[in-house]
Amino acid sequence: MSGLYRLDVPLPPDPPATAVTLPDGPAKVPVIGAGAALDRLKADTSGSTGTGVAPLAIIGIEFGTEALPTDRGTVTLPVWRVHTADELGPTVVLAVADSALARPATTQSTSVGTAMPGGNTATVDATGMHLTLTVAESDPHCPGEAIYRREPVVRESDTAIAVGFTATQTGTVPGSGACPLYLRLKQITYRVDLAAPLGARILLSAQGQPVPVTTG
Repeated sequence: MSGLYRLDVPLPPDPPATAVTLPDGPAKVPVIGAGAALDRLKADTSGSTGTGVAPLAIIGIEFGTEALPTDRGTVTLPVWRVHTADELGPTVVLAVADSALARPATTQSTSVGTAMPGGNTATVDATGMHLTLTVAESDPHCPGEAIYRREPVVRESDTAIAVGFTATQTGTVPGSGACPLYLRLKQITYRVDLAAPLGARILLSAQGQPVPVTTG
């Protein structure tokens, strides 16, 4: 949790670019060496200072593959497996280089409408031209609470597709009186037609967060 490690074994040689099978076909991805993988591991901390804690000994590190969640569902990708003393199992560190990774935006944008509701997933049809978005929207249930109709808004580029929503108030929940203050969600699906096949492009929310896409 503090990122305190002690390397007790020699580092293996850096591997070459690795062949992978992505949902849209085979590709070669650049990978990082074992030293860079350890830097990633050390950077992934909880913010604990580790005062009075001895560094955890690294007693083995090996290159391999692992099935990992991605924006296109589960994909087998190159990883480094880091073994530590008294472990229950190795720590898996993604070995794909930064140059081949999509990074979420750090600032919010409203250029494609309001925020996409939570719990987002999507499927794309065999042509790659039509997306079905499944989102978790709030379900108005308290008297006087606003009811909205949402419509998807799409922006496309050569590398990404961003989807947001416009929201138009269509009424309010009838009735009066007190109501328990809790969030109730419902699953809603939307169809989005693209100007070009999805291909290798990443699907993003209006805030720049990747949305998982599978073929369905």
